[in-house]
Amino acid sequence: LTDSDGGAANVIFDRELREGVQNRFVAQYGSGAAYNFKSQMILPPGLDLTDATEVVIDDITQWRILDSLVIDRGESVSLMALALYEESDFGTATLDTVEWISLGLRPAYHVNRFVSVALEAGYDHTRQSGGDEGALYKLTLAPQITPDASPLSRPSVRTFFTYAWWDDDFVGKVAPRSFGDDSEGLALGIQFETWW
Repeated sequence: LTDSDGGAANVIFDRELREGVQNRFVAQYGSGAAYNFKSQMILPPGLDLTDATEVVIDDITQWRILDSLVIDRGESVSLMALALYEESDFGTATLDTVEWISLGLRPAYHVNRFVSVALEAGYDHTRQSGGDEGALYKLTLAPQITPDASPLSRPSVRTFFTYAWWDDDFVGKVAPRSFGDDSEGLALGIQFETWW
């Protein structure tokens, strides 16, 4: 990578639609070294350099809009939802642009203050100019332990059981060491999540 300048801008609009119902709208734009909205210059994830011999960092741009909803009314069921659209230009001569659409829905049933079970459904669609286009679908079941009966309560420890399937263009590209030439897969694990 070479030295590069860049800039990024974020607009975040939070609104309480009613008690216990929060909505967040975000618009982001980044270019050059700050294309990823961070102060770390790395190649874009998913960039396939097979046919692209040069990346012009100053030409990389990325913009994103998203809308998220959290329903947390102190009841036994909570909900999180997200809709996202992102477009990236990698600054390469070929395979230069990628469009990404992501939709997610995560209801959770709170057994008590500390234990809940979340179910997550997700849909992601990507299209790369001159490259692959298709979708990945997933369903996840996740029993979890948190300090409070809230969808945003952290830290959390959860086990997860995820079943995913994807379009033919992504066969051999979704976790290729685990799923090889498959168009579906099952993942199990334990996850710890926190933030501050």
